[in-house]
Amino acid sequence: MCNDDILSFYLESKRDGILIKEYLHEHVNSALSYAEEVESSRAGRLARLYARDVNFAELLRLSIVFHDVGKAFYQNMDHNMRENKETGERYLSFAGHEYISATIANEFIFRLSERCHSPYYDTITFSILYHHHAMGSREKIVEKLRKRLQKMPLSEYQECLDKLGYLLNRFLTGYRDVIENVLESLRKSQTMIIESAIHHTKIYERIVHANIPSYKKLAFLLLDSLIVCDYLAASKSRGGCSRFQKTVYEFYMQWLKSAASGKSECVTY
Repeated sequence: MCNDDILSFYLESKRDGILIKEYLHEHVNSALSYAEEVESSRAGRLARLYARDVNFAELLRLSIVFHDVGKAFYQNMDHNMRENKETGERYLSFAGHEYISATIANEFIFRLSERCHSPYYDTITFSILYHHHAMGSREKIVEKLRKRLQKMPLSEYQECLDKLGYLLNRFLTGYRDVIENVLESLRKSQTMIIESAIHHTKIYERIVHANIPSYKKLAFLLLDSLIVCDYLAASKSRGGCSRFQKTVYEFYMQWLKSAASGKSECVTY
């Protein structure tokens, strides 16, 4: 297998002869393209009102790069393929991947803080952990993930880490030493990759119940921005049309596009 074959989306329909396949590096590239103008956008300006010294563009870039890395551990189609009997579609399930993604991002942030500390790094873990679901407890999902990882052959786990390392180094060329430290840490235990996710209440308490309202607002602004970039990138490659998609696109145009930008996109609803 090649180093770029981490699937981010896979759906096939024998009934319609449809096959939609998207690789993670393609999805990340696309999502990053929606964040290109954030520094001079309304969201970027608002972030600086919340925290004058924040680099919101970098927070969003790191959030996008890490938000789906947990999918690297769902590539075994024998275990993760699901079927919708009503539609005749088969698809690769990534249920719970945000917990693994958040754990890996949190480990990266911990290592990165040794080089350059920022009080806003926790917002990255927060945005990744909640970019797919409401902020309730999901301990059953985490326990299920832990058991699945325990059963994963060591060779398969190591291959997942190798592919993950290649992907991260592709997008984060200035952080090779940090990435290597993260991978070295993850190689020690297959269940470590999910351990800190069970303590998501800690990040929840630190952000949602923060004593500094501007810090909380910054975290939710980052979460909204990540959801928008993620959703638009997914819609671009996978198709589909909904009222929510229109709302997401309007958020992008109003908040993530530079006011001075002459670029425009044609989207049909």
